[in-house]
Amino acid sequence: MAAPTPQGALETDLARRIAETGTLGRLLRLRAAERGEAAMLVAPSRLYPAEADGLAVTSFAVMAAEAERLARALVAAGVGPGDGVGVLAGNTAVTEAHLVQYAAALAGAVLVPINPRYGDEDLDHAIALGRLRLAFAEPGLMARLQAAVRRTRGDVRCIDMAAGLAGLMADADAGRALPEVAPEAVADLIFTSGTTGRPKAVEHSHSSAVATGAIFGTALGLTPDDRHHHAVPFFTSSGVHFNPLAALWAGAAMIVEPAFDAPRILARIAERRSTVLLSVPSGFLYMLDALARAGDDTPDLSSIRLWNYGGAAMPQEAVMALARRFPDVDQRQNYGMTETGPTGTM
Repeated sequence: MAAPTPQGALETDLARRIAETGTLGRLLRLRAAERGEAAMLVAPSRLYPAEADGLAVTSFAVMAAEAERLARALVAAGVGPGDGVGVLAGNTAVTEAHLVQYAAALAGAVLVPINPRYGDEDLDHAIALGRLRLAFAEPGLMARLQAAVRRTRGDVRCIDMAAGLAGLMADADAGRALPEVAPEAVADLIFTSGTTGRPKAVEHSHSSAVATGAIFGTALGLTPDDRHHHAVPFFTSSGVHFNPLAALWAGAAMIVEPAFDAPRILARIAERRSTVLLSVPSGFLYMLDALARAGDDTPDLSSIRLWNYGGAAMPQEAVMALARRFPDVDQRQNYGMTETGPTGTM
């Protein structure tokens, strides 16, 4: 058996910083202290006011403060360490979904993101496995969530991600203590795609989640000057871990689309001056087609420094087409799976 490859200076330093950070709550607090009012998240929201392009901007300081407030409200609602907190939402409520993610982490609870495209059988399966104490849903999905809770005979409080979430936070007790959370505590339960059978639930610790952000943030070369852009659904491992935690690790802003729309994404890159774009390979094929159709009306994409693709192998012709059109823009192919965080290779 071959001997393991010795760690280099980069790996040793990264491992040390991951261990020192420990939990998602600590990572959020550290970045809020460092980055303050800088934009952390530019995304659709049900609660916060949108700018002209329909996206709300949330700073590191505001996200940390709001997550602390919601965490205290969760504890007051009876959510304890290890209890599941479900989120059934699409990207139209992704600001609130990330708020719940960080609040659950601070409360020592387990985030359980649930695919809103599930049929009833898979939805019931996810709710039962998640051991939910409380669950959030965007307003249009509340009826489905409540019906699933009744079918599974669960004792789960259901809260909509608009007025219900706002009301819960309004009642938060600023003096309520939050629990100590250990790095080895479970941070989230993420479901696999279920390609060959029923979706499986994968537990990730705080340490595993932080490591995913650190590894991919470093591999992408993200810095506080970056604006990391994607349209990945929240409920996936990339929506919960890869994208938000890589950006958070680096102190970069993250831009999230409500859904994949190639012309709209290209226009948003120009408007928001995105520097890194992540998509599945088919997304890049649609964007190349949209660029060809735009002709002389092509948006200004000069801010982009990196095209990042994953989820499948990128066709060689698409790699070459991107290289011809954007010769100064780097390209990265990443591979991973839900079970690994989705840390893999790039």
